[in-house]
Amino acid sequence: MSAFPLYGRDADRDAVVAAVEGFTLVVGDSGIGKSSFLSSLTTWPGDPLLSSPIVLKSLEGSLQTALADAIGDCMSQYLNDAPDAHSAWAVVKSIGARAKTITGREIGRAVLSRALTFAESKLGEDVIDIGKKVLGDVAKGGVLGFDDQLATIRVPDRAQELCEVAAEFSRAVGRPIVLRFDNADRLVPSDHGLLAELIDAVVGQVRIVVCVTPHHSSGDQIIRAVSMRGSEPHELLPLARPAIETWLVSAHVPRTRWDTIIRLSSGYPFFVADAVRLSGVNASLDAIAAPNGFEALMRASWTSIPESIQATAARLAPFVDPPSDDFLLLYLGFDDLQWGILTDTLLEAGLFVRRSDGTVWFHDRRRVFIWEKVLAHNARKHVAQAAYAAVASWVDGVTSFELWVPSATAILARVAEPKPLDSSIGALLTLSDGAIALLWGLIEVIEPGSIGAPYAEIGEVVRHAEARSGRPLDGLATMNELEAKNLIETREADDVRLVRSKVRDNTEYAALLGEIQLRFFVAPRPRLASAAFDAFVRPVVGAFDAAVIALGRSRLVDHEDQANMLRDPNHIGRADNQTALGATLTIDEQQVSFTAKFATREARDEARRALLSIAGLTSRVQVDRVVPLPQPRLRYARYRLAAETLGLELAKTEAPKHEEIVAFLDLRARYAEALGTVSTSQEREVLDLGLRRYLVDMKRMPDSWTYFEVRTRDVRATQDVTELALNLRDPLLELKLRAEGFLTGGERIVKTTTRFGSKPSIPHPLAAVLDDIDQAGKKYNAGLRSVLFAPDLEVLEREIHRERERLREAMRALESVGVEEKKPHHRSLLVGFWEDADPWRGGDFGSWGTCVLEPDDDAGAVVVRRLSRSPLDVSTWPEVTVPDVFADYAGLEVVRWQDGDASYVIAPLLGYSDHDARMMDFDTPLGQMIRNTYDVVGESAEFASPTESSLHGQND
Repeated sequence: MSAFPLYGRDADRDAVVAAVEGFTLVVGDSGIGKSSFLSSLTTWPGDPLLSSPIVLKSLEGSLQTALADAIGDCMSQYLNDAPDAHSAWAVVKSIGARAKTITGREIGRAVLSRALTFAESKLGEDVIDIGKKVLGDVAKGGVLGFDDQLATIRVPDRAQELCEVAAEFSRAVGRPIVLRFDNADRLVPSDHGLLAELIDAVVGQVRIVVCVTPHHSSGDQIIRAVSMRGSEPHELLPLARPAIETWLVSAHVPRTRWDTIIRLSSGYPFFVADAVRLSGVNASLDAIAAPNGFEALMRASWTSIPESIQATAARLAPFVDPPSDDFLLLYLGFDDLQWGILTDTLLEAGLFVRRSDGTVWFHDRRRVFIWEKVLAHNARKHVAQAAYAAVASWVDGVTSFELWVPSATAILARVAEPKPLDSSIGALLTLSDGAIALLWGLIEVIEPGSIGAPYAEIGEVVRHAEARSGRPLDGLATMNELEAKNLIETREADDVRLVRSKVRDNTEYAALLGEIQLRFFVAPRPRLASAAFDAFVRPVVGAFDAAVIALGRSRLVDHEDQANMLRDPNHIGRADNQTALGATLTIDEQQVSFTAKFATREARDEARRALLSIAGLTSRVQVDRVVPLPQPRLRYARYRLAAETLGLELAKTEAPKHEEIVAFLDLRARYAEALGTVSTSQEREVLDLGLRRYLVDMKRMPDSWTYFEVRTRDVRATQDVTELALNLRDPLLELKLRAEGFLTGGERIVKTTTRFGSKPSIPHPLAAVLDDIDQAGKKYNAGLRSVLFAPDLEVLEREIHRERERLREAMRALESVGVEEKKPHHRSLLVGFWEDADPWRGGDFGSWGTCVLEPDDDAGAVVVRRLSRSPLDVSTWPEVTVPDVFADYAGLEVVRWQDGDASYVIAPLLGYSDHDARMMDFDTPLGQMIRNTYDVVGESAEFASPTESSLHGQND
C-alpha cells in the first residue's frame, strides 16, 4: 500500500491552492490522509517549482533545516527544467551568494548542496568548481543529508531569512515556489512559535503548506499559535459517503460491503484502504463490527496476514523511525533481496506505508497498534529485549552513532529493563530530569584532549547544564543522586572541584543520549566546544599547527598557558618566540574559546583578520575577543607605586579577632574593586581586579582560618560560614554553599586560602591586594618578550607622563574608598639620565645611570633630560635642591629623590616592574642586532599606551 487513492478531496485541494495567504496549515486526525493529500498538491497556477514533501523531526533545528532542503530541491528542479543549464546555474549561483550573505555559510551550503550535485551531472565538475570558488567555499559538492544539515543548523532565527532566500529565488526565475512539510506535530516546543512566525515571514510568490495532527499537546499548541496570528487552518474532514462509494466502485468492492466499510472506517481514508484490502482477500467484515471500528479494522488486517509476516512486523514495531538498512539486514538475518521482498510484502499488506518523503515504514497509528495492542506485555518485553541486544551489539566498538541509535536504544531499554547487574542503563532510565540534564552538561563540556580530561569542573558543568536544559538545577541533590547510582565520580585537586562520567559502555552512552533527546527534544553534541570550533572556526582561520579548545571565556592567563602547552618540546629557543592566537567567540549563544599555534606571524595575523570578519559570514557567531599571542608584558607597577606615593603605612594585624578578619576581607574586596575601576579589561583580568566578595570559615580559630574568594557581580559584605562545618577537600563544597544560600546566580569560588600558625597575623588589606597584583603580574609576564626602552627624551617624557596620569587615577580610586593621603601627590617629576663610564657597571644593555627628583611644588609636570653625568651634589645631604640642569625648577627643595641604574629606576615610572624593562641604546651594533627580539616602548600603538584586548571591555 504505497499511497491511498485520493477521493473526495477536490474541494480541499482547490481551497488550499486558492488561499490568499502564503502559509497554510492543514489539520487532520491520524489516518485522515494528510500525507496523501500533501503529495497530491502538484497543480498550482503559474507553473511553480514544487518541493518534495519533507517530514519534520523531533530535534531542535528541524524546521529551518527542512526549509533549506526544500529550497534546494526547487533549485534542482529549476536546473532540470531550464533549456540553458549554464544560464540557470548562474542564477542559482547568485542566489547562493545571497544566501551566504544573509544567513551564513552553513545555511548557504545546505540550500545549495542538492542543486550542486545536480548541476555537476549536467555541467561538469569544472564549471561547478568555479562556482564554488565564487561562493567562497559556501558550497561543497555532494548532497547533504537532512540529518547532516540538522547537525549544523540549529538557530531559530534563520527561518525568516530562508523565506527571503526563497522569495528572491522566485523573483529571479519568475516562477512561484511551493514548499511542503509533513508531521509538524513532531517539532520540538522551541520550534512551535517559529512555525507560526512563517505566516508573516512568507513573502512574494512563495507558498508553504504544512500538515499537523491535532488532539495532543504538540499539535494543539501549533494550531493555537497559528490561529492566534490570524491564519485559519484548513481542516481535512472524514470523506463523505459519495466519495467513499466512488472509491469502492473503483476498487471493485461488492455493494453488499459498502455500508459496513463506511461504518467501520468513519470516513478515514487510512481505514477505508484497510477495509478495501481486506475485502480484496475476501475477509469477513461483518465479524469485526466492534464498537471501536478503527481498532477492529487494524486487528482484522493484522490477523489476515501470514504468521511469519506478523512475527517479522512485531520485531520491527519497537522502532519508531526506520533504522539503517545495514542494521535491519543484520537484525533480521536477511540479505538485500529478502529485505526488498519483505518491504513490498509489508506495503501490500498495509503494515508499511510510503511516507510523504518517500521513506517506507509503519504508519504511526499502525505501529502503535501493533506494539501496544497486539503484543501482550511479556511478548512486548521479549521483542524489546531481542531488539535491544541487537542494537547493543551494533554499537559495540563504534566511535560514532547513526542518528536513529540513541532514541531507539533509550526506548528499547525502557521496555527491555536491563538487569542492574548487567548494566547501569536501568539506573539511567530512572534518573530525574535534572540528573539527565547534568549528564548532558558533562557530555558537552568535557574535551577529551583538555588538561583536566576526563574530568571537568563541577560548577562549569552545572552552569552549562542549566543553560542547555533551560531549567534551574538543584546541583547538590542532583550530584548526590548520580553518585548514589555510581554514574559519576567526583574529586578535589588543588582547590578545584571536579567530576567525570562513569557512563563508559557504548550502549549505556547511546541510551543516555536517547534519554536526553526524548526528555528535552534536543540532540546533545558531545565535545560541544570542538564541534563548534570545527564547524565555524577551522574553515575560517586557515592552517595552524595545533589548538586547545574549551567552552566558556578563557582568561588571558589561560591563553598564555595554553600557548606554552602547544610549544614544540624539541624546539630550542625562548618561549616568547611562540606565535599563537587566543580568541573567545559566542556561537549559538554559547561561548567557546581557543588558543591556536601558527607556524608564522603572517599566518596568525591572517587568521585574526578572518576571525574578526566572521560575523559577516554568519549571524550565529559573535566575536568577543581575539588576542595575538604572545601579548606584551603588562604594566602593573603603578598600583604599588600609588600606595607608596600616598605615603601609606600598611601595618599588619597580629592575632586578629573575628571582626578584624571580616573587616580585612571587606576592605580587601573594596580596594580591589576600586583599582579595577581605573584598569583596562586586560589588567582587571590578569591582575584579578574584578568584583569579588568573601566567605570565611573560622571554626579552627585561633590556630587557623579559611576564606573563599567568590567571583560575583553583586558585591556584599563578607559572610561567616563557620556553622556549616565544611570539609575543604569535599568536591561538593561549592554546591553545599550554594544550597545553603551563600552562593547565588553565576557566583563561583575562584580561590581558597587557609592561614596557619599559633597566632596567625593578617597583612593590611591594601598590602594583600598589592601582593596579589605583584604575584599575578610577575607570573603573567614570565616568559613573555622582555621590554626595552631607548634613551629617547621625547618618548620617555611622553610615556612617563601617560603612566603618571594612570598613577594618579589609581591614587584617586584608593582615596574614593577611604584611603587617606599622607603626602601630596601632584609634585613634578624630574628625570635625568646619562651614560655611565664606569666599566664595572657595564652589561649587555649598556651602562646608564639616572636620578629622579620630586620638587616641593604642585605642578604635576614631567621633565626628562639627557645629561653628561650625575647632577646631584651629595655633600648637601640630607638637604637636596633641584640642580641647574632643570632650569625652570632650579633651587626648589627636593622632597623625594632616587638615583641608580636607569633600567631599575625608570622602569617603574613607565609602569613596569623593575625586572621587566631595560634601557638600551639601539644605535650600537648590539642594539641594532637584538632590537627585533624585544618589545620596544613607544614604537607602536600597542606599546605607546594601554590598549583594550577585548572587543567588548567588561569587568570580569
